[in-house]
Amino acid sequence: MSDDTRHHLSKKLRTMHGMVDRQTLDAAADELDRLNSLIAGMVTKAAADHQEARRKINELETRIQELNRVQ
Repeated sequence: MSDDTRHHLSKKLRTMHGMVDRQTLDAAADELDRLNSLIAGMVTKAAADHQEARRKINELETRIQELNRVQ
C-alpha cells in the first residue's frame, strides 16, 4: 500500500474514531493488501476458468456442426 494511501486511511481513521496508532494502521493496511491479493488471485482464476469453459463450448459447437453436416 502506498504511503499516500496509508496517510489517507490514517487521516480517515483519526477523524472517525479518534487517534489510531501507527501499528494498528499498519496492521489494517497489511490486511487490506492481503485481501486485495486474495481477490486478485480469485479474479485471475475465474477468468482462466471462464476461458477454459468458453474453449470447451466452442469445441462442442464445432462438433455439433460437424455432426449436423454428416446427417
